[in-house]
Amino acid sequence: MSLIGNKEQFSDDHIKFEINSNETVKTSLVNGLRRIMLTNIPVYAITREKVEFTENTSLFDDDYLAHRLSYVPIINTLEKDYNNIELKLEKENTAHEQIKIFLRDFTANEELDIKDIVKYPGMLLTVLNPGQKISCTVKFEYGTCKECASNFSPVSTAVYYYKYDETSEDLNSERDYKKDKLGNPKVYVMSIESTGHFTSDVIFNMAIDRYKYILNNIKEDIIHKKGAIVEFHRNKRAAGVRLVLKNENETVGNILTQYILDMDKEIICGYTQPHPFEKYIYIDINYKNNTFNQIREVFIQIIDKINKILDDLKKDFSGSSTKKASKKSKTPPPIESKEVDSSLNDETTDEEDESPEDSSESEEPLEDETTNEETEPLEDETTNEETEPLEDNRREGTEPLEDNPVSYTHLRAHETREDL
Repeated sequence: MSLIGNKEQFSDDHIKFEINSNETVKTSLVNGLRRIMLTNIPVYAITREKVEFTENTSLFDDDYLAHRLSYVPIINTLEKDYNNIELKLEKENTAHEQIKIFLRDFTANEELDIKDIVKYPGMLLTVLNPGQKISCTVKFEYGTCKECASNFSPVSTAVYYYKYDETSEDLNSERDYKKDKLGNPKVYVMSIESTGHFTSDVIFNMAIDRYKYILNNIKEDIIHKKGAIVEFHRNKRAAGVRLVLKNENETVGNILTQYILDMDKEIICGYTQPHPFEKYIYIDINYKNNTFNQIREVFIQIIDKINKILDDLKKDFSGSSTKKASKKSKTPPPIESKEVDSSLNDETTDEEDESPEDSSESEEPLEDETTNEETEPLEDETTNEETEPLEDNRREGTEPLEDNPVSYTHLRAHETREDL
């Protein structure tokens, strides 16, 4: 069964499709792809530092216009070196009325058309009053959302949810989703909307490639024992092995621990990030004799397994058929008109002419029933009641919980050796 199904293309910038788990795709993998789309895909964009004004007498100052330019989506599919591309704007209002300045008024070097660089060339930048002038140059910068979310974001939305179980008879059926034999979600529905730097299908393929790139770097560092990304330490408290993954977060820690736990029932594994601002995570694992070579082999096997799933996902995504989805119109259906005698169109009846006079004579002002009634203020029921402080329900002799510096995720702490 294909991993991809029901792919709908609303536009080049919006796609929606289903991911079938086939008892191999886990929530951590789908969520990891979503996180990578949001933060790890590098793009060329405009930043404040790359905008230089030589003259600006318009209504808006330099920083305001540079801020507007930083939100302009740049087409990133040109086979050109974006570091050498430069956009120029030279405009002066010599007329006697106000003129508008659009992005299409920019010119590009290297014989490029501005329509091939800017996604929406008809976007309004500013206006010039008579006698005003603006002159500036714009260059591009390469980065990800980790540097600046507003400038380098390739997607406006990247979301997924579990496909609902339409056969459920529960009152809260919208909370019921299809499950596989293991109780995991059976079908994920993913929707991707691009900001314009890339098309939505290209973003999904780039997220897969980026995920594999991160995992393969970890794998190479483990194999060659470089220690640049992964460090091995003895965990004396848990009697196991602790891996320190530098410059990584939950995107990697979650997927590795979930797939490692399914590898063998004897494995105890969990991850934690000491602080959101810390650029490293801990992965603690306890397996067999806890030798470094055994742990290295576990991580190598798991990364190879995840890479195989990502390859199949990309293959099925490219090979699946795409259905052009039309946005449903929300306009109500037309009201059926009743048949009217055509002879009444040119003549008016006597009843219609006399209706205003009759209505004025028959109508009488309504009496205000509340004016003659005596109203009394509502009594404040809470004023006469005596309030008592809440009792402290804590039992005597209780002590505060011990400080636990590490909170694990996916750790099978509740299971005993007999359960395993």
